[in-house]
Amino acid sequence: MKMFIQGIKLAFTITLATVISADFAIANLIASTPPPAPQTGTSGSPQSGGATRPGESKCPNANTRPIAFIPKVLKTTLASPTFWFYIPYSPNDVDSFSFVILDEQDRYVISPKSIKLSGTPGFISLRFPSQTFEIDKNYRWYLSINCDSQNEEDRISLHGTVQRIASTSTENVNWYRPLVELAERRRTNSSDPELKAEWDKLMESLNFSNISAQPIVPCCSLD
Repeated sequence: MKMFIQGIKLAFTITLATVISADFAIANLIASTPPPAPQTGTSGSPQSGGATRPGESKCPNANTRPIAFIPKVLKTTLASPTFWFYIPYSPNDVDSFSFVILDEQDRYVISPKSIKLSGTPGFISLRFPSQTFEIDKNYRWYLSINCDSQNEEDRISLHGTVQRIASTSTENVNWYRPLVELAERRRTNSSDPELKAEWDKLMESLNFSNISAQPIVPCCSLD
């Protein structure tokens, strides 16, 4: 009986170690080169994805790279901001994408998840639970588009930092909140010509008129 119990304990330990090892492997892959902590707030712009690719990449070519409509350094009064991305690939073009948020102690706020795309190309949003971000604390986020299910290094990555500030403070970019609010309004009323005109004007101001006509698609969930 004693040997049987010891065997169960050993099997459980091996299984747990395997799960933890896999979890950390995903985190290390996404967060291997963390961006620096936020400096003094400056205006930022949307950022295009950069590739981390092996010699024989399966990452598809597209006229536009993936875009994060979040500045590299975001300071916002929103307790649970929505992150918006433009994904130029169809679900059949790539395997999935991964997303994670870490706090100042490198603990998961949003744990690593592998999420399948649906409905793209188009604009997608990631919504976070209320009170995801605490005031005056810094967080790092990472999004990686995984091109090859057999090679986790074949990916296109985006990352940045976010800090929630007091509601009486001034946000460090003047386009992020209007974009979030306008995108949400268009999500529920995509055929409104006035909203479309506002959206086109905003995209033009950000130098992304070339993707202004792309749809807002019902993807994706972090649940």
